[in-house]
Amino acid sequence: MKKCRIKKLAIVVVTIVIGYFSLGLVELSSEKFEERTCLPGKLQSQLHEDYPRGLRWISRRATSWCMVQPPTMVMGNQTNYSSAEGSSGPEAIPNRGQWQLSFVQVKRGSPLFLPYFAVTTTSGWHWRAGCRWDQLGKYYSFPSGTIKKIK
Repeated sequence: MKKCRIKKLAIVVVTIVIGYFSLGLVELSSEKFEERTCLPGKLQSQLHEDYPRGLRWISRRATSWCMVQPPTMVMGNQTNYSSAEGSSGPEAIPNRGQWQLSFVQVKRGSPLFLPYFAVTTTSGWHWRAGCRWDQLGKYYSFPSGTIKKIK
């Protein structure tokens, strides 16, 4: 049981470290990264209660970004989609037994894309890592990583 928790924490920490490293590269190579005003007002002052205990001090605003919507699924069998800006993209959490590998363009015309991988097993375990699109709030969380049981 303890090994499972350590593995989960390791995956989340590695995702965050890789994410912030990647984000630094994205910001350096972009002449102007878009504003973060796309995060819904009720979330702007909230912390990441979904992060492991030692990282729950990180604000949602610090990991929320406006990028080209929606993401583009390049591989997978996911069937649940949402619409944004006149086109549809895969929702963040695949249905049971489905998975996706998607990419999001950092800004229009940019050659930079960030990945997102998500899988939900038939038994209901969900794992994700990368740049997650919130189809309801119309913003991206980056970096994002989690392992959880879906009800």
